Amino acid sequence: MVRGKGKSVSKNFKELLANSDSEFLSFLDKSENGKSVEKLSTKERENFWLLFIQIFKKYCEDEKSESITTVNNLLELLLNILTNSNFDIESENEFINLLSILNSNSFSLKDDSIVNNISLINEYWMSKKSEKIVPGMEYFTLKYLLEICSSEKPLVSDIQRLNAIRKCITSAPFESAVPSLRPLLVKLVQSQVVLNSENGQRFLAQALILSSRVMLDIHKTVLLELSSCIRKKASYYGKVYVGAWQNAKPEMRTLLEKTCFKHIMEAFLKEQRTSIELTKVGQNLLSVLDVWHSERKKKNADFITMITDCYQSFIWKYLESGFNVHRCNAADLLFKAFPLQRPGDNVMDAERLFNQQYSAMISTLRDDCHIVRIIAVREVCNILAHYWNSFTSVQIHTLLTIISKEDAHDASTADVRRMVYVGFQSFLNNPLSFEYLRQILPAMSDNIHDVNQKVRIAFIQLLIAIKEKGDPNLKYSDLVPTFSLYYRLAEENIKVGQLIVKLLMSSYYQDNMPVIEWTKRFIFLIKTYPKSYRNFFLYSERILSFPSALTIMYEILVQVGNYVLSKAEIDPVDIECDEEVQAKKVRRSKGKRPLTACNIGKNNEIVSKAEKTKGKECAFDDPLVVEGLFDIVTILWILHDNKLNKSENQEQRLKIYETYTKYAQPFINYYKDTCLFNSVLCLSGNIPSSLLRSNSITLPGYCMKMLKSNQIDSSVSGKESSLSMLVALIKWGKGSDVLDQVTLWLDAAFETQDLNATILPRRRVKISETIQPNSIVAIQILDTLMKTEYVKMSVLKKNYAQLFELWKFMSRIKKIIETRLEQGEPYEDELVSDTFIKICFKRYVKLIPLLKDQKGVEEEEQEEGDKEMCVNYQKEIEDLISWAEDVLYPYLQERTDIEPEDISLIASVYIDILYVADNMIILHVVNRQFYSKITHLILKLLDTQHGLRFVKAGSRIAAAINYSGKLLFNVNDDLKIFSRIVPCIVSNLLNVLTRKKLAIEDIALINADLGEVKGNLSKILDTYEDNFKLKTNSRETLRQLQTLIGIFLDSVVTWLSKELTPETRALPHYKTIGQMPPIVSSLVSLFYNRKFWTPMFIHVMNATLSAKVYDLRGLLSCIVLLNFYANNDKKMNKAELKKTIMSASNLLASAKSEAEECIDSDDSVSSAIVEPNGLTKSQDRLLIRALAEEGLTVLSKIESLLSETREEDE
Repeated sequence: MVRGKGKSVSKNFKELLANSDSEFLSFLDKSENGKSVEKLSTKERENFWLLFIQIFKKYCEDEKSESITTVNNLLELLLNILTNSNFDIESENEFINLLSILNSNSFSLKDDSIVNNISLINEYWMSKKSEKIVPGMEYFTLKYLLEICSSEKPLVSDIQRLNAIRKCITSAPFESAVPSLRPLLVKLVQSQVVLNSENGQRFLAQALILSSRVMLDIHKTVLLELSSCIRKKASYYGKVYVGAWQNAKPEMRTLLEKTCFKHIMEAFLKEQRTSIELTKVGQNLLSVLDVWHSERKKKNADFITMITDCYQSFIWKYLESGFNVHRCNAADLLFKAFPLQRPGDNVMDAERLFNQQYSAMISTLRDDCHIVRIIAVREVCNILAHYWNSFTSVQIHTLLTIISKEDAHDASTADVRRMVYVGFQSFLNNPLSFEYLRQILPAMSDNIHDVNQKVRIAFIQLLIAIKEKGDPNLKYSDLVPTFSLYYRLAEENIKVGQLIVKLLMSSYYQDNMPVIEWTKRFIFLIKTYPKSYRNFFLYSERILSFPSALTIMYEILVQVGNYVLSKAEIDPVDIECDEEVQAKKVRRSKGKRPLTACNIGKNNEIVSKAEKTKGKECAFDDPLVVEGLFDIVTILWILHDNKLNKSENQEQRLKIYETYTKYAQPFINYYKDTCLFNSVLCLSGNIPSSLLRSNSITLPGYCMKMLKSNQIDSSVSGKESSLSMLVALIKWGKGSDVLDQVTLWLDAAFETQDLNATILPRRRVKISETIQPNSIVAIQILDTLMKTEYVKMSVLKKNYAQLFELWKFMSRIKKIIETRLEQGEPYEDELVSDTFIKICFKRYVKLIPLLKDQKGVEEEEQEEGDKEMCVNYQKEIEDLISWAEDVLYPYLQERTDIEPEDISLIASVYIDILYVADNMIILHVVNRQFYSKITHLILKLLDTQHGLRFVKAGSRIAAAINYSGKLLFNVNDDLKIFSRIVPCIVSNLLNVLTRKKLAIEDIALINADLGEVKGNLSKILDTYEDNFKLKTNSRETLRQLQTLIGIFLDSVVTWLSKELTPETRALPHYKTIGQMPPIVSSLVSLFYNRKFWTPMFIHVMNATLSAKVYDLRGLLSCIVLLNFYANNDKKMNKAELKKTIMSASNLLASAKSEAEECIDSDDSVSSAIVEPNGLTKSQDRLLIRALAEEGLTVLSKIESLLSETREEDE
């Protein structure tokens, strides 16, 4: 589409004709004595207009392409005539007739350039001669401009053209015209490009006040857009409203305030929110309102008064609303609009309005709803920081006292406490509020130990902001004791820890700080806070730069290395090595001297003689100091290892390698057989083994020797030592040797049962005669390899073939288990103790998911060797299940005299199989048939007399199947996961827990697992809730939901029924959920005080009671639950509870009536018959009547409680 503004204006016809080749215009080229005539005579102009009309009509009739150029030239000529002040033609009738003809025929024209030129003529005429607009001109022009401006990519010039005619348009094209232009106007309102332009905003502002009908159409469109648009677009709408109000006449202003301004304000107040964060609509509405609030800064008195009056009409009402969401939005809006004022008010009225806002601040800071308090704390702090001088000292003190002493210790929610410290950060920019902050913060220092992480983060961020401000009168160390920061650092995770390190780092290291100075400070940190310094450097990756980390590593190695060399020269350390080496002394290297008491903190003086250092205390004499410094180097090396290994950092890497290898041997010699040797090992693991060669000791060989002799005790130091050696060996490429050692020790264990690997190739590592094989240590080594992520990935990558052979070799543990159970007692040889059998089988099963899966590699990409070293995960687990069913299950099913040790072994094996199966289900590496097989297995195990041992494993399987079903099958439930499999497993689980009274040893067994069982059941319930909320096949999902709740209800009722013995004369009353029996407490807590589940639980109870499923004891158990819920649960649906109470009352009344009838009709003989519960028939009837009366009494109390609650609510 050709669009433009036409050609430049000319002052004579010669210039105008230069762009026209029409022969019909030759008469215009008139000259007199060689001079151009600038004006035509009246007769000539009339001829021109008539000729123009004739040409245009002829073009409209045939629309020949050769006429287009002529018509365009004429239109451009006409536009130049109009824009030329020398031509006065507005009074000529023929010209007005020409404009009418142009507009009346414009709708039928197809050529875009002609239509555009007609529109340009109209636009000029409308903007200059708006009182003489011809019929059709406004409609055609607006239609054309709205169409091109509402296209996908309108030109800026098009929007300027539309804005140029905004003052001369009327509402007629949008109301009375047919077809109406309102759809095009709506499309224009939605255009982001138009809104981005100030010209577009001005036009929309003018359109908004054309009429009430147009205003309503635009306002509705804006509200629809606010539901999905971005905030920037919403703010543009705010500017449109402001522009419309400023340009409107008084009557339209009033209409605009009522229709638009108040409507948007009230829409925000009614917007739903469930947290401090607003919804998308709420955020956009607030963006519009923020524009209005900002507009008040231009000090337009009328606009400020209008905004205040609009708010005054309803904001105080919403602040006192009984709905939390209304108060939240009203508080948010009031504080965003602060201060509400009327420039024309007298002093008393202005003070009254300010005090009204101040009172609202106090009430919101103490509001019952925590979200209101969060908003109030945030906004009041912001208001005080910006309008401090507007408040009296008493008002400031009152507000800050509430914030610092009440909201800062709010026990209901951590978000309020967190917002206190977020709000305080705004005080730092105001000198007056900053001074007040200096007075109140020291009393709040203990809040750095808040139980909530978000609160601690906000507190530390405040301390960082105070530090960055750099005010000498307020330091973070004056607010919080230093030891509190280090205590937190020792306990915190990386999120909080990084902030603490950011706060403290400059106190210990800066780029321009001398080496001696930061070394002294590091030593102080290690000595004073031995539990914190590791985390200080572990969390420093983002705070300490890579060059700084390298500097620290290099200087520490040099200083400790020089110290060791000096000590070796004065007092050589004896080590186990060849006599030749032992006689050889370590040459003293030139370099920096170690820190001593005489030079620490001073210039690095060189003390060359041993006599001068004798008797002087050295900082490095303390093993804890050296260990700490080695730890620092190791941690920094690990953190920056990736950067160090990049090609661009090769120079720095070689420097570190060279520095460490220079001191490696002295470190080994000096610290061997000390507690520091473990630190040397950790540090040495970062160096390639080829650089650690020496003629005194081979470190990898030494580690292998120590590993074989070490029993890996359960102490922390023992585990750390073993882990350090293993990590170092793997880094040095000795993973093969480690796996060989494990294989040899396992081979020795299997040899006791004639299962050793006679065909195994000769190993490079042999069992020393002085070191006895230790099968348990072999498995512990393997466990350590697989539990450390870096080591595991390295072994799987470099030693996969050997690991695969080891796994196959470990399969012999199954035969050992079979033999062990057949003989009925543990083996005498410690190499094959029950402990070894359990951990060996566990590791054997857990290795399966780590091996390569046959399905994971395409057949054509596999080499022959790769095919042999892949496993089918599902087949391996199914084979183990079949083996266990043949070998182990008969002991659980048939044998009643089985020993506890045998049961423990069998349960351990089954649990390990189920554990791996559960992981494979979650990872989706099994097919659909596997779900049925594993479900069948867990049901069989739960059905045995030892079912309690498998409750935790069963809950894990149920949760895994439930999770998999949610992801893969959703609510279609093709495998009947939600309707059959999961409910079946859960039902059997709960039956095992509740069907009989548990012995003391059973209770001890289940208590350890109850927390995890509850967690897995909670995950299952969450999935059912999600399925129900999807509203897909809602009738089926509701049925599934009610079935699952019924299973839980039956289990709780079954357990409580066991508590109602014949001796029971009063129903138990549980005031808290903790007073219930542990199993009942865990199950009921899943449905207690929960918005979705509590009403559903009561609904299912009502349906079950109505179906008359329970006997009297079951009925009374339900009443016990109803009493508990009525007295404690805030999420209770009172209407549903009332229905349930009614059902229970009817059943109890019926039971009581039947008992009374039986008592009256029983003869002496029948009444003496003994019932199964040990009572005579007569006694049993009396007991039923008594219990029914007790139940009715409890129900009556519940009804009274509900009546009181209803009255309070009203």
